[in-house]
Amino acid sequence: MGNIDTKEVAKLVRKELKTHFSRQKFSVRIERYSMGSSINVTWIDGPLVKDVEAIAGHFSGSKPYLNDFIFFNRKFSEHLFVSMVGQMKDKGVPSYDRAVEARKTLDNVDFYNIQG
Repeated sequence: MGNIDTKEVAKLVRKELKTHFSRQKFSVRIERYSMGSSINVTWIDGPLVKDVEAIAGHFSGSKPYLNDFIFFNRKFSEHLFVSMVGQMKDKGVPSYDRAVEARKTLDNVDFYNIQG
């Protein structure tokens, strides 16, 4: 089996993510640079980073895959983040710490598997 180009690895990553997180939208983009390439996976709200890494992390930086890294970046919707900052205010968190505390809290919530 030969080496698999980064573009093809990105396709495999998309397929795996769609299989395991069918309701979640992911952005899977490749970046090429002089000494290699990487893949950036980004999504809003949804599953925890560790869960996405568990599914797609094995495609990173080992043969037969030619990409050097896969970066996982979970973002939060503005509405959700503003709501969480408001909750931090209600809890008495100082204004200079609210965004940091809101982010820490949101990082630990699995929005993908919430039953509703």
